[in-house]
Amino acid sequence: MPKGFLFILFITWQSVVFSQKDSSQHLFADELIAMVENSLPTHSTATLLSELKKKLTTDPDLYNRAWAKINKIKETSKALVLFRDLNVEFKTFEIKKEDLVGLGLKYDWNFDWRRFQEKPLKRNGISFQFQSNGNVAFRKELNPYDFLSSGINFGGFQYSGGVANKTTSEIRDLLNDLEIDLANMTTTEEIESSEEWETFNENLVLTNQYYIGLDGAVELENTQDFRQKQWVAGIKLGLGAKGWAQHSTLAYFNLLDYPFALLRIITGTDKSFQPDGASIPVFMARMDYVKPVDDATRKTLTGNENSFARLNLELGFRTLISEFKDHSIFFNADLRYYKEMNAPEIIRQVNLDRHTYFSASVSSTKGFFASFAAGKLPFDAGNDNVYELGFRYQFN
Repeated sequence: MPKGFLFILFITWQSVVFSQKDSSQHLFADELIAMVENSLPTHSTATLLSELKKKLTTDPDLYNRAWAKINKIKETSKALVLFRDLNVEFKTFEIKKEDLVGLGLKYDWNFDWRRFQEKPLKRNGISFQFQSNGNVAFRKELNPYDFLSSGINFGGFQYSGGVANKTTSEIRDLLNDLEIDLANMTTTEEIESSEEWETFNENLVLTNQYYIGLDGAVELENTQDFRQKQWVAGIKLGLGAKGWAQHSTLAYFNLLDYPFALLRIITGTDKSFQPDGASIPVFMARMDYVKPVDDATRKTLTGNENSFARLNLELGFRTLISEFKDHSIFFNADLRYYKEMNAPEIIRQVNLDRHTYFSASVSSTKGFFASFAAGKLPFDAGNDNVYELGFRYQFN
């Protein structure tokens, strides 16, 4: 995919979010938006990319101007202080079933405040979080997953384990000496191939770590145009486990990581087969009280907008595929399940009482990603298979 295509996504979003006093700064983005919108009705990937390529080849200074504007805003805009925890994915997506192509972005903004209480073998704490996330299409009628959520979470959590096993004074002295030797080495390759590194790992053994969190949440869920929305209040339970030791027994229960452990051997990232105990999937279960406030579809079907209880389950997974000198490649997966409890018969008949959504992506620490998603989210009437290609930008 041409790099210029990703710049178009970024500059387009920039022109919407950050209003600048100098109208000349909009000309570049406006010109590209008009060209893209004129191409989209053809519903042809080839046509769209051809038009974009034509624009890029006739304007060789495009990349320099794009990055100059991005860096200028990043340096001068006070708004970016508020958005330091904002991650944005700029993307092009294709809806396979309908053969439609669109441009859009996915955003995830988390403002997280935590207070810890340290103890020898565990860490307790409380947290307050404001979060907002969703999927936005520049032409909203093309949005395959039209579901946005914003709200606050407040609760407590506990980490237990994840500390070094008890060692003798001789072992501690040895580890200190090894740290000094390793600090004098200049490259990662030198460190990882050294006897000092091998000895250090043999003597520093971390215990398994376990996480449990319980949160209360109040959120607003809505479509991109706010034509459908509902208030949600719920209780959320989060569970996680990490096997930090190099040859942790817990790591071998991480069956999802087995294919990627093989890939790490093939690409030379690992020297032997070793599932990653730190990438064990994280589980979340949640029970919600949902109050529709503007849902024409539900009102048409049931004749009312009565509240209902909803179960929400989620499983998240992220692991390393390969590591290179200047970047790393990761695999990410997310599985969500929503079930309306005691749903009216008409809601069950049209399959709106349950929603299953799965997404998987391959991403680089340099920002590029490719992803696939299938299923549906609340407010979606049918299932879609969507392919995406884009660039992830972290404001922090």
